[in-house]
Amino acid sequence: MQHANTRLSKSHPDADFDGPGADKLACAGASRNPGTRIQPATAGPEIPVVAATPGVEARFECTWYSALVAAPLSTSSPPPNVTTSPPPPSTIHNQDDHERTSSNMGSKIPPLTTTLLSSLLADTAPSAASPPESLVAALASLEPRAGITTVDASTTDALSAYYSSYILALLLANDLSEARHLAHRIDSSLLASDAAVQAATSVLAAVRSKDYVAFHDTMQSAPWGDVATVIASRLLQTHRTQTLHLLTTAYTSLPPTLAARYLGTTDEPRTIAMLVDDNPSLGWSFDADSGVLRVTAGSDAVGRGRPAKEGEIGRLAGLGGFLSDS
Repeated sequence: MQHANTRLSKSHPDADFDGPGADKLACAGASRNPGTRIQPATAGPEIPVVAATPGVEARFECTWYSALVAAPLSTSSPPPNVTTSPPPPSTIHNQDDHERTSSNMGSKIPPLTTTLLSSLLADTAPSAASPPESLVAALASLEPRAGITTVDASTTDALSAYYSSYILALLLANDLSEARHLAHRIDSSLLASDAAVQAATSVLAAVRSKDYVAFHDTMQSAPWGDVATVIASRLLQTHRTQTLHLLTTAYTSLPPTLAARYLGTTDEPRTIAMLVDDNPSLGWSFDADSGVLRVTAGSDAVGRGRPAKEGEIGRLAGLGGFLSDS
């Protein structure tokens, strides 16, 4: 019979058991007794101790300190009193579980409708006092529903309103990277057929390339729906305000025709009024003799004399490129 090489820390000087195939065993209060089986006090298998002569089998309460892993007594059966722990439960779902999970997820997301979008916009409409981030977060929460909605005659209006509004809201939040990724996630059939979604992606391209003419032309001519119109109006206003400050930083004088191209206006009087009358803090005045807009000498114009802020340098470069192309 082959026995495991087992070693237990000695707890009593008179508790040694010797036998072939077994190492030192210690059992408190035990004495030499050939053929003894030692029953550990703690959980574990019985440990046979073989002596030269068969003897009486006795069971002692022993302290089992530590044991080396032993080979089984027989190749055909496991060691006595040794149980195998069950394998951990699998964490991999089968295909049916995955489909049920996807179906349940879809059922918990509200249907995408223009009524829902209008209600959402009413609660989160961006304004001077309300930044667009809350609107962006609300629209982002609806993307799972939009992504699983089939494009057909009954869903086109809602999907058009959703995606065009979402792109414009991201532009309003100055998140061009996410707007670009969103454009790639739109269903190709909707992107190819819907004018509002096409306009939103064109506005995105114009902002990225700093094409002021294309930006204003698209913003003012696109067939925005009721929901997207509110966001488009806010985006146009914000863009013009930023451009006015950039013009004040970049120029001391410029002709009204050039300012009109930057601001997307179509007539000279409206352009002059926008710089001089609507924004007096910028310090612009119109010189009728020369027909040029100028920053008033000695004015404390907003943006005048300060370094460009982060994000403005690229737009200022865009202004310069636009001027060289005009």
